[in-house]
Amino acid sequence: MKENFSLRENKKYLIFEISSNGVSAAIFEIKNKNPYVIKNFQKELFLKYKPNKEKLKEETEEKLNEISSEIISYIGKLEKNSKDFFSLDDLENIYLFFSAPFVFYKNEIIKTEKSSSFSLTNKFFKNFLNFAKLGLQSQEFKNLNRGEIFLNEKIHNLNINGYPVSISKIPPAKIKEIKTFIFNSKTEKETKKYFERILEKNFMQKKIFSLASTPAFLENINLIFKPEGEFVFINFYGEDIEIGYFSENKVVFVGNISHGKNTLARELVSSGFSKNLEEAKSLYNMYVSGTINNSSQEKIKHIFKAFEKQIKSKIEDFFESENIDFKKVSVFVNSENDKENFILRDLNLFDENRIKFFKKNDLKDFSDNQEILNKNIFLKIKYLINFF
Repeated sequence: MKENFSLRENKKYLIFEISSNGVSAAIFEIKNKNPYVIKNFQKELFLKYKPNKEKLKEETEEKLNEISSEIISYIGKLEKNSKDFFSLDDLENIYLFFSAPFVFYKNEIIKTEKSSSFSLTNKFFKNFLNFAKLGLQSQEFKNLNRGEIFLNEKIHNLNINGYPVSISKIPPAKIKEIKTFIFNSKTEKETKKYFERILEKNFMQKKIFSLASTPAFLENINLIFKPEGEFVFINFYGEDIEIGYFSENKVVFVGNISHGKNTLARELVSSGFSKNLEEAKSLYNMYVSGTINNSSQEKIKHIFKAFEKQIKSKIEDFFESENIDFKKVSVFVNSENDKENFILRDLNLFDENRIKFFKKNDLKDFSDNQEILNKNIFLKIKYLINFF
């Protein structure tokens, strides 16, 4: 896996992310082991009605093709004698990140247990981890998931003879049991093929690697914030809100709430407070950032309160079986515009002082003073550099 994903200094790459927000992309290279984004591209989805899966795929395909055309046009206009010139042929791999609702997650426990002690050699451990990364405990599991396909994983922790150990510091020992927890991300095979074919057609059969966004989000939480103990993580998308819980060195669960900012925007339009979705999204941004005037805020307050009530109910359902004190956990949030703190505060679930958004300033140590225009894309490039 490492050989395939490895990024080389001063080579050009393409990255895409697809979600119910729309499609984001960038041309980038690596400079001094940090991301350097040459050009960002973005196309938002504005859907009049809550889309089903097929409709969302069709709309996403349209935006993916539009961005592909913009990328090809941008490269084609570069001056040949310029020091910044490169052609389509100079592009190396393409990295395609799937986000909600195109991806789903499952925790696996992979273990080997023997009746008598055996030596934990480097070769055995390497084979064990390779087996774990496949996420396949048996042929039965493989058959069960025939319609699904593995994207990428996060190995949480390792237990040897019932005791936790560091993956980077394996003790030489005689053991009877070795076990690891692995957070698997998957998508439907047809969904993966559907979007990869579009990019293969648009970019002349370039090598495409498909991954999931949430493992990248988790690795960047650890890299930037270095949390200790349990935490909640939240991703705000157009049609969805993804929420997960990390405790005891593993992801306990990831759940999806089918109410995103587009849900609110459509309600603002249907209630007559906005003429169209673009205006509704602007109103949404002003409301959640607290920049809306008092008169307008009072008029639409009931719509936001109903939305927040639905979200709160879903979050409480997800955590029903978990013994968690919401006021004592850190909450790490990723969103398009970092303005949903207002909504999270109104839920009255979390301590607002423990809510942390990924902001562009958090990334300045990795940017070589480059202006970061799309932090989500930047974070995913950083993930590729650090973890593959």
